[in-house]
Amino acid sequence: MLLLVAMLPPQAHARLTAWFGLLLVLTLVVRWMPVRVVEMARHAIAGAVLLSIYETLGPVIRVLGAPLRDGAAVAADRWLTHGLVPPLGVWPMPAALVDVFAIAYAAYWVLPLALVTLLLEKGEVEEAREAVFTILIAFYLHYITYMAIPVVGPLRGGEIPVLVRASLLSQGGTITHLLRVFMAAAEKTPQDGFPSAHTSVAWLIAALAWRCRLRSWPVFAGMAAAVTASTIVLGYHYVIDVVAAWPMAWLAWKLGGVRMPVVWPLRPARAAQRQ
Repeated sequence: MLLLVAMLPPQAHARLTAWFGLLLVLTLVVRWMPVRVVEMARHAIAGAVLLSIYETLGPVIRVLGAPLRDGAAVAADRWLTHGLVPPLGVWPMPAALVDVFAIAYAAYWVLPLALVTLLLEKGEVEEAREAVFTILIAFYLHYITYMAIPVVGPLRGGEIPVLVRASLLSQGGTITHLLRVFMAAAEKTPQDGFPSAHTSVAWLIAALAWRCRLRSWPVFAGMAAAVTASTIVLGYHYVIDVVAAWPMAWLAWKLGGVRMPVVWPLRPARAAQRQ
């Protein structure tokens, strides 16, 4: 982690310094704030730092000079699917159905927030912390893999035939096309294809919801399945990216089992309840 931060450009260092400064301020005033507000702010800052690092990974990967591995990903897909399923093959679908997959793909960004909110609503502060810790581990494992095995994906690489890529891009209605415009503008690290973070993190969140005994865990599992399918249908990932996401999720699950030290002060009432 420290090595990754050291490799970031100066503007990223300034951004991270601002976030950690805000974290310090919140730490100083934490005893006068409701626990739920403190926890939401804490997790929001962790997410903002995560996003800041992600946005600077692209230049770091280019500096490292690792070659793109899309050719190997396509070869793996041909071996796994014989080119019969997306992104190597095209499945004609009604525009409305593709739009549903686009909504599922976008819903991925809501899943962590939904999980943490539900846990805090139940008063499960420690469970929320451990869930966020596990999810952060998953993302940072992905970041390390992006640097070692950069893959830009079917729609950005030149390994997919032009006609197949054009067919993938033409599918769907207004929602799908708006999603593609947003993705093109928002994703600052194009080498983030392998493995699929959408898949590993979505299923990890579903597993965490189950472990935390949330009644809504089947909903999270259903959303994880929809997110996984959407990454293939929309052409954002190769099949091998999805396959590789499962061991990544398992590793994050195992590493997240190491209890995270409490670095934020708890309110006396809450601490007394836990003793």
